[in-house]
Amino acid sequence: MWFRTLLSAKSIAVIGASNDPQHSGYHVLYNIREYGFKGVVYPINPNFKVVQTMACFANLSNLPSSPDIAIICNDHQAQEQQNLNTTLTQLDKMACSLAIITHNPPHDISPNVSPNNSSNVSNEFKVTPKLSANSKSAKGFQNLRILGPCSTGWLAPWQRLNLGFAPNSIKVGNIAVISQSNSISSGLLDWAVNRQIGFSHFINLGQSCDLSLSEVLAHLSQDSKTQTILLCLRSIDNGRKFMSAARTAAFAKPVLVLKTRAMQAQPISYNTIHNVHPDNSNVDPLAFDAAVKRAGMLSFNNLQALLTYAERLAHGKRPSLQAHGQQHNKPLLIISNGWGVAELAMTALNQQHPQYEKSGLADLNSPLTQSLANHPSIRLASNPIILKAATQPKDYISLLKEIHSLQPQATVLLIHSPQYQVNNQVLAQAVADWFVSSKGKANLMVNWLGETSNLACRTIFANANISAFRTPENAVSAFMQMQSYIENQVMLQQTPEAIPTDIQYEPNKAEKILTQAWQQNKTNNALNPLDCSAMLACYGMQSVPCLFADTIINAADKAEALGYPVALKVNNPQSMPYKAQYGGVQLDLQNAMQVINAGEKMMQQLQAHPTKNTTEHGFIVQKMLNRVSSHEIRILVKRDNTLGSVIYLGQGAYEWQLHRDAIAALPPLNSALAHNFINQAFEQGKLRDHHSVYPIDRHSLALFLCQLSQFIIDQPSITTLDINPLVADKSAMLVLDVNIQINEPKLDNQQHAHLAIQPYPSQWQRKIKLPNQQDIIIRPIRAEDEPAHRIFDQHMSNEDRYKRYFGNIPKLDHFALARLTQLDYDQEIAFIATTNTPANPTTLGVVRAQFANDNATNKSMAEFAIVIQQNFQGLGLSKSLMQLLIDYCQSKQIKTLKGVTMLDNHQMAGLAKSMGFTVTRDFDAGEISMVLML
Repeated sequence: MWFRTLLSAKSIAVIGASNDPQHSGYHVLYNIREYGFKGVVYPINPNFKVVQTMACFANLSNLPSSPDIAIICNDHQAQEQQNLNTTLTQLDKMACSLAIITHNPPHDISPNVSPNNSSNVSNEFKVTPKLSANSKSAKGFQNLRILGPCSTGWLAPWQRLNLGFAPNSIKVGNIAVISQSNSISSGLLDWAVNRQIGFSHFINLGQSCDLSLSEVLAHLSQDSKTQTILLCLRSIDNGRKFMSAARTAAFAKPVLVLKTRAMQAQPISYNTIHNVHPDNSNVDPLAFDAAVKRAGMLSFNNLQALLTYAERLAHGKRPSLQAHGQQHNKPLLIISNGWGVAELAMTALNQQHPQYEKSGLADLNSPLTQSLANHPSIRLASNPIILKAATQPKDYISLLKEIHSLQPQATVLLIHSPQYQVNNQVLAQAVADWFVSSKGKANLMVNWLGETSNLACRTIFANANISAFRTPENAVSAFMQMQSYIENQVMLQQTPEAIPTDIQYEPNKAEKILTQAWQQNKTNNALNPLDCSAMLACYGMQSVPCLFADTIINAADKAEALGYPVALKVNNPQSMPYKAQYGGVQLDLQNAMQVINAGEKMMQQLQAHPTKNTTEHGFIVQKMLNRVSSHEIRILVKRDNTLGSVIYLGQGAYEWQLHRDAIAALPPLNSALAHNFINQAFEQGKLRDHHSVYPIDRHSLALFLCQLSQFIIDQPSITTLDINPLVADKSAMLVLDVNIQINEPKLDNQQHAHLAIQPYPSQWQRKIKLPNQQDIIIRPIRAEDEPAHRIFDQHMSNEDRYKRYFGNIPKLDHFALARLTQLDYDQEIAFIATTNTPANPTTLGVVRAQFANDNATNKSMAEFAIVIQQNFQGLGLSKSLMQLLIDYCQSKQIKTLKGVTMLDNHQMAGLAKSMGFTVTRDFDAGEISMVLML
């Protein structure tokens, strides 16, 4: 409600309005009026009768009507006189929708609490429990939402709203910015004025006591005026909500993320992995990188790179996955009137992406090559295309038309160096006119070299929505960022392979092992190696055989049973998880005497480390592997404070540094995500194939990561899991050593609070038998269902398709099907009815529901749609699907389930009525409304 009110605000109250230019209230009031707000403005200050020629009110009670928005810009001294909490409570009672607090209050904000009751409160804003919760009832306000404190405001140019300190010269545009930094906000706004960049929204969150990054991002993802979103982040408020909002936004439009130093990786050694948050960030930088990539966003480590790409999107075409199809790489075709500047672009391209120059940059198709050979202005007809210095505008346009006609998939970078024979401005206008005449279908970027002589040219390009860059390097950088965005989006929408059916997970057995281990020693949160191996085996992950021995003599006996050679390890996972550092590991023991001698030596070495000197838990005897032809991989699972469980992957090494030697991924992983995770590790040098051994079997490693992911999903009590190493040869993955640390097992694990991404809700699978005695499985849809869902869509009758989509919608392509099968289970659900044949499943019907982001009721509404394969209609499948959906919505505390169908869909109306829906026919709209209160 607050966002809709913001977009249609009719009245604004400025609390603390002033005539003093040194006071924030002066600038806030001035900017609201100067920027062109057409509604009513109420200055409020008990010390003035008139403020900036406007009648001033002493307090809120004197206002003739309730404001839609209030901006509170009192300083600390004034705030002591007028209690902020009282002001907010009064605004809430007046049904004000949004309050923006620009200053830093000297006490916590909570309704009906006097600051005099607070003791030892510093000037730094602290979030009270009432405002840190996400539900409105917890905050105590029924109508009011709060932006800030310490917010520099909200700029909405399309609505002519400048609710803060932004320059009034900011234009309307299609970029929205959410910033957690006041200084970066100021810099971005100044850059926008200089570059003629417009915004749809510009929001400075301040210290986010109420309105959060995730909530604002979710609203902007649905805003029609916003085509690109820029995030300037220092921290994340809530990992689950952030990932849900980010994934939704990035699927709809490009989302660019600027990381401050706190969000960038710093070296952390292998023995300090328990503290992975550098500086003041609340999230590990590697985990944040993984979250950004998983959501489909594009991250930047420096402001210049972000601004370059943002300018590309502001004055150019948005990247389109559908336009690219499966051939998502659009080749870059460089045109220049000089070889030297073209070389700069080629060098930048090769440095930023060495493989790209070799992967088709120089490929011009035959018709274009033949056409270029006859062009009078071309000196070199290859890629780059080098023009004569005196080439005139008409020849440029002729060339651009030929390229657009004969090789339209190419992205053209036109580089122009000023020449005395050519009028720069005339040429720029000719290029702009041609681009406009193409109705934006041409893929064009330009680099007009020079500054003073080309200011007018850049204005021409900006007005034509052509991406113009100051240097060839910037243009290439923007192009490669666009390629990275598209490649990541395509990767995220790959159809994963199903896990082999011969791998059976045993979560109950693993949980039983974990629970028993906890009950046996509640003061020890580290599992012994035997329990670790047994739990991994429940998920199909095999470990090197090992046996427990309580004494050195017993260890020699166990070694005989295993067969030599063996390794001997001290069994003390609690105080010594990394045993090799302290002499707690002896390798390659060939006989019983060596085992005994190694055990005695081990005890002597441990005496030098009093806190580690204990063999009271005995020893572990393990079979030695022949690792000459194997790779050693390290996999660490760590619980991040914000993003939950994170999987780190890297090469096994003794001097292992997390942020130097590993990359991260967020569970859950499917086969496509796991393969991409591995490929990234190789690309970044975190995993390496050695020429002397077989390459790492990436398929086996991907399967292992999927198994590990499911293990982490099912066992939320695991806080740390360190496999060091995982021995990988040409055909198998074997765990050589693993440490697992746990918390007290939880009884209810269904909410998966330890994960930033809601996993597949497997507990909602049901088996039914149709009247024709056919066994059917009803379960949530998953990404692996895309092939079966494609067949289901292709076989849908024209009548069913018309009823489902309210129109003649063509058969769905891969990207549409990916959107329907790769769900954010926090935001939506879909249940499919499928045949009970795992090897070749057939989709028979689907019901899906989208949860509404209703601030007043915390997503308490869901809208559903259902369709059944024609030859399975009338068998009760619709009712079974609907009943499971109703049960699911009730479990999610959804209060209202509703849907719409066509007037002639009597079957659906009858089904809804039989299940308790209120069915209403609207003959004017030509539809039937179905509503069920849950």
